[in-house]
Amino acid sequence: MSEHAREPLPENATMRDIFDYCKKHNIHSLAQGMIELPPPELLREILSVIVSGTTVHQYRARQGEEVYRDAIASHLNSEWGAKAVTAANIMATQGVSGGIIASLLYARAKGVKHVGMLQPFYTYHKLQVHSVYGTSGTAECEERSWGSVQGACAFINGATTTIGGVEVEIEVNWEAIASALDDGVGALIVCNPINPSGRVLKEEEVKKMVQMCADKGALLILDECYADLTFGDVTHYCPMHDSVVDNVIVVRGFSKVLGVQSWRVGYVIASEELIAECVALHDPIYISVPITQHAMAVYFKQDADNYAEHRAELKALMWANWEVLAPAFGKAFGWTPIAPEGTMYGCFVHNEKSDMDAVQKALEKGVGICPGGIFYGGKRDNTGLVRIHLGINADKTEDIAKHLLA
Repeated sequence: MSEHAREPLPENATMRDIFDYCKKHNIHSLAQGMIELPPPELLREILSVIVSGTTVHQYRARQGEEVYRDAIASHLNSEWGAKAVTAANIMATQGVSGGIIASLLYARAKGVKHVGMLQPFYTYHKLQVHSVYGTSGTAECEERSWGSVQGACAFINGATTTIGGVEVEIEVNWEAIASALDDGVGALIVCNPINPSGRVLKEEEVKKMVQMCADKGALLILDECYADLTFGDVTHYCPMHDSVVDNVIVVRGFSKVLGVQSWRVGYVIASEELIAECVALHDPIYISVPITQHAMAVYFKQDADNYAEHRAELKALMWANWEVLAPAFGKAFGWTPIAPEGTMYGCFVHNEKSDMDAVQKALEKGVGICPGGIFYGGKRDNTGLVRIHLGINADKTEDIAKHLLA
């Protein structure tokens, strides 16, 4: 295993490149997030009945089937207390990514020239912005006082903190956000909980961000893919819990919490007017959301307790994995773990010469991990960070720990 791991990775390797490399060489990969816990058996049984129906082949409603949107609104009301959200505020999407694309198309249609991302950011947001705006991810970054610009992407500097004797840029930098908005950044796209750091923004922080954007006429796109996955007593706050906010689009899905990565069903929460515009933008690209939305509708209407049990099982599994892997990585390499508050990821602060040196060291121990540099704009050789995902089964976790400590 370690002989293969000494082969060089592709230059500028992404998390998917590392995953493919690990698969080729029979190495465990923690680079690309994938929930291995199967979807709830009850949900799979519901889907098996639905796909046997005689209308399974037909297009679905453009905004999403009413039964699905009703079920989501009811779930939000009962689970989160989001009394202001109705089915009219919901649009079914082709996964979270479909909701993000529709939101970015809306931003572009409204004249937004630059979309801001808080460093460290989810790397696919950068790719999605470039795709929607037709700009290049290989262009040189233009430096700004608050960060840098590459095409339509505005990379907003994070605040630095020292962890394990290493300075890392991982906290929210409110001054940089304000400067970016003053400089004409017309939209922000923010994960909460944050991928990659695992941080969960507090209620007052979310409200502050909403107000900062509103004051500048900017759009706030909240990627809440991990809203259901927080640890311990940490809670997640969404502005839509209080009221439907005009300048906010919330995007959610079930890929992680229910392990249905390939089912491609999610949803957007927004004002009725904004939903109508997003439907017109989402429809020509995706045509309709898959039949899986019907299974979700039945499941959430009838089996909320089963959902809660599955979510608790997944959270317990991931936290148990973290409690095994964090000390194993720490002992193997001397890296400092950053315990996640949410998401399915954990980060480490390393003291290697570069992020890729840290990745290579892990490969030599039989595990693929994600370099921190891909979560920042421009070329960052050494952010001091690496990321792992925690969605694996317990046996694989123990095997990885065994290799790390060998």
